[in-house]
This record gives sequence, C-alpha cells and structure tokens, in this order.
Amino acid sequence: MGNDVDDVVALDMLYKYQDAGKIDLLGIISSKREEGSVKFIDAMNTLYGYPNIPIGIVKHIPRRVTKIRISALTMPIMWWQTTHTSIP
Repeated sequence: MGNDVDDVVALDMLYKYQDAGKIDLLGIISSKREEGSVKFIDAMNTLYGYPNIPIGIVKHIPRRVTKIRISALTMPIMWWQTTHTSIP
C-alpha cells in the first residue's frame, strides 16, 4: 500500500471480484514495511467484509536492491495477523 490512490482502487477492484465470485482472494501482500500500510489494508479488508484475509509484508529488503524497483513477490514474505498491534 503506497501513498497514492491506485493501490486503493486496485484493492477495491479485487474485493468486487471476490464479491462476484470471479476470484478467490487468498491474501494481500504489501511491499511497504510501514505499519500504517498494513493497518490500512486491514481496515479495507474489514470495511469490505473480509477481515480474515491474511496480509503479507516483506521481511526485509536487502540494502543492495533498495534503489531497484522489484516485485514484492520476489522478496521473503512474513504474514501479519490482524490481531497484532504492530509489525513484528
């Protein structure tokens, strides 16, 4: 979840596809490690009626690749449970 509207619109689209039965949304991965990003995704999950969809975050981004735009799917992922109050 970044700092512009396209991420919010993309999640909205996924929730609507989930509602229509077009997809089975198994989890959402945030490429940002900021706690606010994860909490916002959790709030959207709850707002759209899917509070139990797991949220993944990258464990770490190696220093040598921080300036290269890479996919979160290539990074080690740590799943965050919505019952936690902060990112582990």
